[in-house]
Amino acid sequence: PYSINNGFWFAHMGWMLRDYPAAEPNFKNAPDLLNDKLVMFQHKYYVPMVIAVHVGILVPIGWAVGDMWGVLLLGGLMRLILSHHVTFFINSLCHMWGSRPYTDENTARDNFWLAIATWGEGYHNYHHIFQYDYRNGVKWWQYDPTKWLIWTCSKLGLAKNLRRIPSFNIKKAELAMRFKYAEQDLAVYGHNVNDDIVQVKSRIAQEYDAFTQTLNDWAK
Repeated sequence: PYSINNGFWFAHMGWMLRDYPAAEPNFKNAPDLLNDKLVMFQHKYYVPMVIAVHVGILVPIGWAVGDMWGVLLLGGLMRLILSHHVTFFINSLCHMWGSRPYTDENTARDNFWLAIATWGEGYHNYHHIFQYDYRNGVKWWQYDPTKWLIWTCSKLGLAKNLRRIPSFNIKKAELAMRFKYAEQDLAVYGHNVNDDIVQVKSRIAQEYDAFTQTLNDWAK
């Protein structure tokens, strides 16, 4: 619904203003949430809880520093504005800038800088091809504190049934994209360089077919 093909503004938040100006909650993609008592409690009492948290935290801080309105504006309103727009960047910037190491069948991209700002969600290309993995950054060096939090909660008994894509499937997607990028590079940089380029492209195609067959055999 937030296709970047309709422009940055549409993907960022225009799709909500146009298509869902006063939408009712839709749980069709997550019907299990209807049976989660904690989630339903939050859903039912969201507004009172927001007011209570802001009054309970921001008002004492504002009183302590002698600037009630300043704390409410910065800690309340400004915090929400920044939080929402950084979240919206996943739908907009993460479909414009970054790399596509796993698939190019959609516009999602991995973006390290947005991963920093969104607690790991910036590794969006991975998320779009492997949606049900609880991780976004699957490399050991990738910044994904959300993944670390969920894993820690699982060790404490607060989360269960964590789903992970097998490393074999991840590597298969990576290698398939490397073959595709190699073909694209040959088309751009190897064009009209010499007569061997056709043979090279044919060899890459043969190697890719053999690679795919081998992966299928291993999977079986």
